Amino acid sequence: MVLLEFSGPSEAPPAGAQGKLSVRVRGSTERLAVEVRNASPEIIQLPRGNVERVTTSGGERNAAEIEAKFLTSGDYTLTARLIPTDSGLPISKRRARSWLPLARRRRETGPRAPIA
Repeated sequence: MVLLEFSGPSEAPPAGAQGKLSVRVRGSTERLAVEVRNASPEIIQLPRGNVERVTTSGGERNAAEIEAKFLTSGDYTLTARLIPTDSGLPISKRRARSWLPLARRRRETGPRAPIA
């Protein structure tokens, strides 16, 4: 089980200010793909729109920083979720290596026949 938590500026930034937000992963030291959604576009703006995909650093801190522009002062809401690695995003080398034996067996035996 992992926990995703946000942190941002300790003081309310003035309108028009640039800042950084951080999403941190607790419970894993692996690099993870995270999707951040902005539910307050009238207050805060993310560089790529209201959905931002980031990869955490891995390691003990295991976090990712997100640039943000504060359009007005006020409370804002962001949500985060893990993105399954089956989505085509990078996976860890250790996990990729664990799949090699299966890939080798499939190469030797050929693809499985579809189930009718």
